[in-house]
Amino acid sequence: ETDIVMRITNKMVFNMQKGIPNHIISVFYRGTKGHICIETTRSDYVKDAVQGLEFVYPWTVYELRLEDMIPIVRPARTKQVLRPGDWVRYRKRGTMYRKDLAEIVDVSRGGNVLIVKMVPRVDYTQKLLRSDSAPDE
Repeated sequence: ETDIVMRITNKMVFNMQKGIPNHIISVFYRGTKGHICIETTRSDYVKDAVQGLEFVYPWTVYELRLEDMIPIVRPARTKQVLRPGDWVRYRKRGTMYRKDLAEIVDVSRGGNVLIVKMVPRVDYTQKLLRSDSAPDE
């Protein structure tokens, strides 16, 4: 599928260089075996884009509704593996440590529980108050 996407993209570039109008907006592969996504304004343009390409059979072209398009172009979430020594940002709402940096000390077997070491926060307001109340020399 990725090879076919590259061939269609190369064909689009070649046609643009020759001055042939290009009606394809985007071409991508989302991981579904045997399917590629070609974004265009009419389904006739899809058939023109894949014409002459090996292993592409345009008789299964169908248009998607907007509700079906959104999940296709949404990036897939990947689960990040956390290890001791990595740095994280504390995100729990309603706590005084929200958005503070923390170093991971230990990770449970399932990765659901972390033991972290918080980086101490510097309170600049206290330093400013002390410097303002200090007598001038």
